[in-house]
Amino acid sequence: VAAGLHPGFFFDVLPATLIPVAAGWQTVEVRKPSSAASWPKGTRHMQGIGGEPARLEAELPYPMESSARLVVEAVGGVVGTIDESRTAVVRDIPIRLDDEVIEPGLATGYRQECRATLEDGRTVTLTWDVVVDDPSDPPRDRAYRVEVTGGPAAGMHVTIDGDFTSDPYPATVERMLHVAAAVRRLGPGVHVVTDAGVSRSA
Repeated sequence: VAAGLHPGFFFDVLPATLIPVAAGWQTVEVRKPSSAASWPKGTRHMQGIGGEPARLEAELPYPMESSARLVVEAVGGVVGTIDESRTAVVRDIPIRLDDEVIEPGLATGYRQECRATLEDGRTVTLTWDVVVDDPSDPPRDRAYRVEVTGGPAAGMHVTIDGDFTSDPYPATVERMLHVAAAVRRLGPGVHVVTDAGVSRSA
C-alpha cells in the first residue's frame, strides 16, 4: 500500500533509486527529520506524542519494515533480519502548541530506527526523527540525508533540503499515517477505501 510521500517516498522509492549508483556499497543510512508541531493533535497522539515515553516506545503505529524490504528488493538483495524500535524524545520544559501543552516528562517526539541486515552482511538503516519543538527553540536542521559507504568504488552523500521539510500541508501526513496504521488491522480479502477509515470523495 502506498499511502504518501512524507515519509513513504523518502524511505523507499528515493533511496532505492540512489543506492545502485554506488557500486560495491556495504551500508546505507537514510535519515528523515520531521516536525510534528503542525500535525493535528489526534495524529500526534496516535504516534504517542504527548503521552508516556514507555508507552510510545512499546508501540509501532507506522512500521518502516515494508520500506526497508522494498529498498533491499530494489537493489537485488535478500533480507536476513530486520530490527525496528522507537526511542522517545523528552523535554524538561512544557511545549506549548496551538491545541495542547505537552508537560515536561511526556514524549515530545521519537527516533524510529529500522535496520535491515541482508544475508550477505550489508545493512540498510532507516531513521525517522520526529519532534515537536517549542516555538522559542532555534530552528533544527531538517534536511533529508542518504549516506552510502562501502568498498573503493562506493561512497555517496545526498542531502535534500527545501520547503517540504516544513510540512506545509499537515493533512497529508495525517492521512498517510492514518491509512498505514489502519491497513495493518485489516484482515485478508478485498476491501474498499472506506474500510481504512478514509472518506470516499464524491
